[in-house]
Amino acid sequence: MELHGSPVLNLFYRFATSAWGQGFAGEAAGAVTAWASLRCPTSR
Repeated sequence: MELHGSPVLNLFYRFATSAWGQGFAGEAAGAVTAWASLRCPTSR
């Protein structure tokens, strides 16, 4: 995917309402961004 001509990654997730407020989304987002920062090339 591109944004303003630069490649970007998007993170989408959905949790059951019973899982809301328990920190799962933050944990998942942190794990995925850590993984992506090590494995995806950047344009820096």
